[in-house]
Amino acid sequence: EISSKILTNPFCETTCEYSFLDLSKNNTVEKGEFIFKNSEPFSKKYPLTAPSKGTGQIFYRFEMNCASSEGFLCRTKPDPFYQSTLIVLEYDLTDEETIIKNTTQKELTKLLENFGSLESYFSNVQTELNSSSLEIKNINETTSKVLSTKNDAIKIKDFWELGEYRTVWNLLEKQSAKFVNETLELQTLKNDTEKQISKFNELLDKFHSFQINTSTILQTNFSDSKINEARNLATQIITIRDSFLNKSNISEKTQTLISLENNITKINVLLQEDSLNNSDLNNSLDIELNITFVESIQINKTEIAEIEFSEQKSQCCLFGECETCTNKEDLYPVIFLHGHDFSSRVSAEYNLNLFGKMQKSLEKDGLLNAGTILINVPEEIKQDTLSQIPWPVSIKASYYFDSIREEGELSILQTKKDNIDTYAIRLKNIIDSVQKRTGKNEVTLVTHSMGGLVARRYIQIFGEQDIHKIIMVSSPNHGIGSKTYNLCKAFGESKECDDMEENSLFLNKLKNQQIPKIEVHNIIGVGCDTNGVDGDGIVKKDSATLNWTTNYIINGTCNGFEYLHSKIVYPKEYPKTYKTIRDILF
Repeated sequence: EISSKILTNPFCETTCEYSFLDLSKNNTVEKGEFIFKNSEPFSKKYPLTAPSKGTGQIFYRFEMNCASSEGFLCRTKPDPFYQSTLIVLEYDLTDEETIIKNTTQKELTKLLENFGSLESYFSNVQTELNSSSLEIKNINETTSKVLSTKNDAIKIKDFWELGEYRTVWNLLEKQSAKFVNETLELQTLKNDTEKQISKFNELLDKFHSFQINTSTILQTNFSDSKINEARNLATQIITIRDSFLNKSNISEKTQTLISLENNITKINVLLQEDSLNNSDLNNSLDIELNITFVESIQINKTEIAEIEFSEQKSQCCLFGECETCTNKEDLYPVIFLHGHDFSSRVSAEYNLNLFGKMQKSLEKDGLLNAGTILINVPEEIKQDTLSQIPWPVSIKASYYFDSIREEGELSILQTKKDNIDTYAIRLKNIIDSVQKRTGKNEVTLVTHSMGGLVARRYIQIFGEQDIHKIIMVSSPNHGIGSKTYNLCKAFGESKECDDMEENSLFLNKLKNQQIPKIEVHNIIGVGCDTNGVDGDGIVKKDSATLNWTTNYIINGTCNGFEYLHSKIVYPKEYPKTYKTIRDILF
């Protein structure tokens, strides 16, 4: 629920236009118009629904443009007052979904590792068999089956990587029996294959041994009575040896080796008989044997690559485009800081409107308008709500607000009667709050008028380690002249005016500050009579100029009480100011 309330002159009628925007889809959810009377509150309710899957952030904005109608008893300017708030809908997995995600990932990893191991094994077997005389039945079909089953698991993994964790859970549950049965079947086939290869290697060892024995026998002489029989057996042995090489299955090779062994035994018997008979061994076989060595089959274990899951990244969508949510440290948040309020009777919130037009324009160039921060108590800010946006953000802030805690309740107070030292301390809280909200270590300050003095005093007290750069606009760095000072005392807050007086103790301390090492840019308005010299109508050119900053000159005009000093930050009126700030930021 969004509530709004406006404090107005009771004789004034304020018309407001409002819009509720879905920034992620870049469309308008609702827009309308209403009239405020007698401080009546206005509220709207919008149901926000998170996506059914995944994690990320969805961005909405509620914005209002309000203007009072000038009448007989209502003296007001028709300039609209713009205010907006950025709403971040963070969505994440439920506890149950997280358990399902982790459980299914482990189960898929185990399945894919098993199938990967089997695929590697059977692929290596296929490779070895291509250069071997061994033939294993259906090895190609088995390898294809492993690949098919593995691909079924990979398809389920694809759903996991899309964040469809419940679908994965259901598919695994549905196909669990199939995977178990096929794993057991494939493991059995692997075991059988290993046995066949082991048997084949044993046969090869025997085969090589028989060849060596045969080679020795062929070099032996026989008696006249045994030579013909021995020659026939030797010829058969060579024929059987060649037959072994041509056999492709284990059974046939085994039978061939038995025949080979029998013939070798027979020829050895002939040798023994010749020896026992003391026969003359004058006859050689005249048969040569070229020993053939057959490589055994060795299935090397292949290291299985680690199963990697491409996890669904958190999505941050802005203006119809989605990117992975990421905390880019160099996307420094920009804090817009107003200047002195020349009317002590006007609400402090009015000062926040000064940079409203610039904040809206800079969004078109890539600086997301994150609205306004009023609660400058870091411990009350939710951690990192804006840290994952792939855009830099801008936030309007005011040192005219403070907080008090009573009976556990935090109340925001408007307090405009303090000095610049106090405002510098509040700026510290603002910066701490923005850092906590954005997750960034540094911020960029864009200041107007007295806001520049607040920023300079801040780095003098607290250092510059939290500041990326400072852009000052129309800052009275050397103070305000007597005419401006008298107007300030008449309509504004006394302590602020005293600090800005050109001979004040505060400015004396500020002049002696150490030159910052960070970038400090100084935009100076000229073209108006300012206490008899050139300036922006409020701040003299010489007062704004610093010799240690990068200075930029903006020429403009003043018309009555409409000073360049204030209008210099309006993009349409002074596009050069806008372009200068934009170029410094980007």
